[in-house]
Amino acid sequence: MGYMNRKLTWEYWKFGLLKMCLLSFGILLGTYFVDFWKGILWLVWAIFIISYILAVLYFFRDRNKPST
Repeated sequence: MGYMNRKLTWEYWKFGLLKMCLLSFGILLGTYFVDFWKGILWLVWAIFIISYILAVLYFFRDRNKPST
C-alpha cells in the first residue's frame, strides 16, 4: 500500500512525453472506432466539458492554498 500513497513528482518534459503518448493513443483509437463514436459523440463532449470544468476548478482551488 505504500506505493499508492507515495508522492510522485515529474519533470515537465517527462509529463509532456506522457501527455503526447496518451494523445496519440486517443487519436489512434478514434480512427479505428470512428463509426462507434459517431453515435455517442454528444456523450463524449459532455464528459469532456464536465471534466475540463472540474480540472480548472481544482487547479485554481489548489493554487490558492498556502504551501506547507
